[in-house]
Amino acid sequence: MGAAKRVYLYTVSAISLLVVSVGLYNLVALVLGELADAFGASVIGGDRGTGREQISLAIALVVVGLPIFAIHWVFVQRGWRGTDEAAFEERHSSLRAFHFGLVATIALAVSTFAALQIVNEALTILLGVDRFGGGGRLTDDVAMVLVAGPIWWYHARRRSADLRHDRLTGASAWLTRLHRYGWSFAGLMFLVIGTSGVVENLASVVIGRSGFGADDRLWLGQLAWSLSAIAVGSALFWFHADDARGVIRDAEIIGEDDRATATRAAYFGVVILVGLTDVGVTIAASIAALGERVLGVADASGMSSFLELVVGPLLVAVPFAVAGWLHWAALLREARGRSLIALASAARLELHLGAGVGLAFLAVGAAQLLGRVIEVIVGSEVGDDFFRREIVRFIALMVVGAALWIPSWTAIVRRRGADPSTERRATTGRGYLFLVVGAALVAAVPSAVFTLYRLIDTILGGRAVALGSDLAIPVAVVIVASLIGAYHGRLVVSDMRFAASQEAEEAQEAEQAEAAAAGMAGLDVQTITAPAVASLSLTLRAPSGTDLVAIANDLRVHLPAGVVLEGLPAGGAPVAPTVDVPAWTDDGGPAAADVT
Repeated sequence: MGAAKRVYLYTVSAISLLVVSVGLYNLVALVLGELADAFGASVIGGDRGTGREQISLAIALVVVGLPIFAIHWVFVQRGWRGTDEAAFEERHSSLRAFHFGLVATIALAVSTFAALQIVNEALTILLGVDRFGGGGRLTDDVAMVLVAGPIWWYHARRRSADLRHDRLTGASAWLTRLHRYGWSFAGLMFLVIGTSGVVENLASVVIGRSGFGADDRLWLGQLAWSLSAIAVGSALFWFHADDARGVIRDAEIIGEDDRATATRAAYFGVVILVGLTDVGVTIAASIAALGERVLGVADASGMSSFLELVVGPLLVAVPFAVAGWLHWAALLREARGRSLIALASAARLELHLGAGVGLAFLAVGAAQLLGRVIEVIVGSEVGDDFFRREIVRFIALMVVGAALWIPSWTAIVRRRGADPSTERRATTGRGYLFLVVGAALVAAVPSAVFTLYRLIDTILGGRAVALGSDLAIPVAVVIVASLIGAYHGRLVVSDMRFAASQEAEEAQEAEQAEAAAAGMAGLDVQTITAPAVASLSLTLRAPSGTDLVAIANDLRVHLPAGVVLEGLPAGGAPVAPTVDVPAWTDDGGPAAADVT
């Protein structure tokens, strides 16, 4: 199938499928709504009436869109079936992968939103909570799941079959994996956020937080939404994680181990990163709240406040910590089962993620703290309680950042020294350094521009009021970002030079190996076959009865090195010579014997 034909077929198929889906959704929603109204289920049916125009439009969309989609989809199916080169190319098409991924993603997103509404509605009814924004029709959400769900299922299963039929490469492979791991991450986040919300609600009830008492039922609505997120997120995560397990199990059929792909590594890395970040933020908040209480600048006191502000954030972060730890353990377990190189790569990823998150916390805390110090130095008015409260928060960020960055970076430096050839050229390490330097430049350049602008404007007679307060944070950002960028930039330059020298050495060693191999190959050939040499055929003439063999052997003794006289044995045993006796001679003398 040509590229232009493929674009046409998939584009028309997608548009016509959308038209059919909208028509079917309206028809199913109208039917379900009428049934709910007929049975008097006002909670399910809602108050919306059914119009003739709605039915007519829904039927028209289906009648017009369905034949168009069916005809074009038949041609699409013909393109991928078979074992010839055209079918192979079609199954490996990046446009095909994009079409299946896009349609499946849209259908799943719609189904997920509707499923959340359905589960939340059911839970609010069970918990006896007033419906939020009453008047909505649950039948619309059910219709959305009934229409979009099968569309997602078909496209997901069809792409899974493609994956097991051929080994996909390039965009056709990573687009398929992106859909799988993207929705795995989305489901996991629904699950973790929902669990965190349940923990927060239950902890607030136990602590006695305002609005969470026995007489206040508003928190039940929040609990219902959190439980809905858990239910839907669990289904999303389980399905796509199980699909990933199936792909790994069928690695021999597929022709590639999914555990070794960059997309799966990125998925694990993002989950661990989110877990580290959330845990770091909540721990910093707890440390800051504890510090405010120690310094006597907290907004409230008492055990209830302590549990809510100091202990509460730690409890809420537990689901994120568990998710990150489980994925980290799974990543290590998979790497250990593959090879030592994979295990080293997994450890390298974990160390650089920890160092990155820790450095970010350190940089933000240090820049904010330095900015406040500069404000005090230039004489800006800062309230004592406010200053102490801010200082505690910034120090808390720096403490958490140091706890993450120092051990991680120490281990990274140790690994770089022990195996520089691998660690200094690894993609993870180089990507980390470039990301840090880039982030430092992004932070420093705008701050430096603003600082210079305010200074020049003030020199030229502009507004000089609150110059110290305006420039405190930008100057602090420039200082901190410059230090971080300079330190890591030096490592970037050093690693680039090291990589260049290593590549030059490897190239030289390769050339020497090739030359040595070529020399050995030439020697082997020479021992088997005679070298190409110049040759000259001669005729030895003597009177009859002369011992020509003895003369030839005598000549052989006096030949220089490398010159060989052929035709006679070296031992002197005569080879029957070819004797040519001429009938006459030019000089009339006796006939001579010729030996060749």
